[in-house]
Amino acid sequence: MSLWRLVLLGMVVPTLLMGAVRKTTGHVPDEVDGVIKPDFQPFFTGTLLQLDAVNVPPRRFYVQPYGWAPIEYGQYANSYKLQNATDIYTFIPFVQLETGIFSWLDVTAYIQAQYFNVSGYSAFSFGDFSIAPGFQILLEDRYTAQPDLRLYIQQTIPTGKYQNLAEITERSQATGAGTYQTLIAIVMQKTFYNIPYHPYELNLNLGYTYQTKTRVSNRNFYGGGEGTDGVVDPGNSYLVNLSGEIAFDPTYAFALDINFVYQNTTTFKGNPGVTPTGEVATVGGPPSLTLSLAPAFEVMFDANSGVIFGVWFSVLGHNNTAYATPTLSYTYLF
Repeated sequence: MSLWRLVLLGMVVPTLLMGAVRKTTGHVPDEVDGVIKPDFQPFFTGTLLQLDAVNVPPRRFYVQPYGWAPIEYGQYANSYKLQNATDIYTFIPFVQLETGIFSWLDVTAYIQAQYFNVSGYSAFSFGDFSIAPGFQILLEDRYTAQPDLRLYIQQTIPTGKYQNLAEITERSQATGAGTYQTLIAIVMQKTFYNIPYHPYELNLNLGYTYQTKTRVSNRNFYGGGEGTDGVVDPGNSYLVNLSGEIAFDPTYAFALDINFVYQNTTTFKGNPGVTPTGEVATVGGPPSLTLSLAPAFEVMFDANSGVIFGVWFSVLGHNNTAYATPTLSYTYLF
């Protein structure tokens, strides 16, 4: 199945990721730099992949259920060349729960599960659990260049399945990585009104993820085979996500993410085990990277709720999986 057919599928039958209803309101000046502005405040859902730059206000709650339906259809080799592979279909129901503690602090929890199907074999299980405090450093000043600025720290707890996997599924059966992961990210965001009647917002995420070592046995998230027993040291990773949203009117908007992830080498010490053919199994791997895009459409019902749907797909990779992910999410702030 080609990439563009998957992209088309995602736009026609959207099934989300990580949008977030815009959590602030404010007066939009009638005129900035001599340009008359529309008489409406844009309320964006947030793009599919961005972290939001504004905390949930104290004593308010934000709920975002979503469906994520990744289709893995190939593998990017060390030479960046795309190689075909057996299609793997997965569905990941996911919910984001967020509440404000103080004006400068909120807390977010992420709960997920996973259903997958490959070569006639299917299974369902829960994934890793994450919790993340957000620290508000700056709030946007609409009359100056000052942006929204937020420090985000996410801790992932390894509650998902990552080892002793079935032979037919290997890594596709894994719902977690087996490590404690700490993501530290700086999030910046600014809304602009220089295009009459079409306000737009730009968002930048810069992140670094540290992962602890973990012990693995048999087939696992990192590879392996029968008899594998040892310790994996996952490579730390770097994230850059540049996104934008532009309003067509107070109800409809278009969103786009440009996402880049680089991961360092993952090493292994111990007995690598053997494959079903009797060869020495491989555990870990070389550095990898992925460049991906995530176009989407947003529909806002009011200032506190909306829907975002689109598709997230890889366009370039190195020692990593090629995928297309139809997505759909509903966002509600109360």
